[in-house]
Order: sequence, then C-alpha cells, then structure tokens
Amino acid sequence: MIQRAVRAIRASYREEVPIIVRMDAGFLDQAIFERCEAEQVGYICGGKLYADIKAVAAGIAPNLWSRFERPGQVWQYVEWADRRGSWKRFRRAIFCRPFYEGRQMLMDFARPDNLIYTNLGMVCRLTRSFGRLAARISWRPLRSSNASRARQR
Repeated sequence: MIQRAVRAIRASYREEVPIIVRMDAGFLDQAIFERCEAEQVGYICGGKLYADIKAVAAGIAPNLWSRFERPGQVWQYVEWADRRGSWKRFRRAIFCRPFYEGRQMLMDFARPDNLIYTNLGMVCRLTRSFGRLAARISWRPLRSSNASRARQR
C-alpha cells in the first residue's frame, strides 16, 4: 500500500517530493519501516510503552532530558537508538513526558507519556532530499534545550 501511494504521489507531483507518513502504534512494524526507508519516505510512528522502554526512560539521568515549552505546557524528552526483539537494526526513538513542577502528578496508568519512532533527522538520503524545505526551516538538534525556539523563517 505504501509503495502504491508513494508512486502515485511522485508520478503526479514530482519524483523528489518529500513524503512523510504518520502512523499510530498499531503500525509499529519493522517491515513497514523498511518499506518506507526503501521508498525514501519519512515516518513518524507511535511506539508502545513496553516495560523495558519505561525502564530505559526511568534510568536516564535528569540532566540528559531536554524540554519543550508552550504556554501552560512543558514536556521533557529524550532520544535513544532502540531495537525491538525481532528488528534487524536500531531506530531513532524519542520518549516524551509531561513535566510537572509543584503540581499534582498523575498515576502511572493515566500518564500521557509517549514514544515516537522516526527516521526524520537521521543523516541519510531522505533527510537530504528535503532540499528547499530544509532551507526555509531553522532546524535545531532535538537534544537542544532551545528546541522550542525552532521556527519557520
């Protein structure tokens, strides 16, 4: 399905158009990621919060977390390379959680923590294919605490 959609988009628009697919955790699958990578398609996929993922996040020192701030909302995030049991290679994983300071915390089962797998921001042909789009956007590394300042020019 991805291959057909990509071919249709590129045939009717242009061959080098950047395509990004957003998926929920139900599509967390190595075969889908490999197809996207083969077609030079970016992906952003929700991840499942397995116990080992929560353990990795819990074990990361507080000073390694970055912050993203919006009015009335602050998120902490950290990234690492993750490889699920059957995956052939590691993929970029970004763990995000709300930051509470002086406010009531949520019970573990109600937390809005989330995990994202993506190939965006990786040094590869796909990232370079963004061409003019990348030239118009002020990109900042994800680890930067200034990530909230990234903006379009």
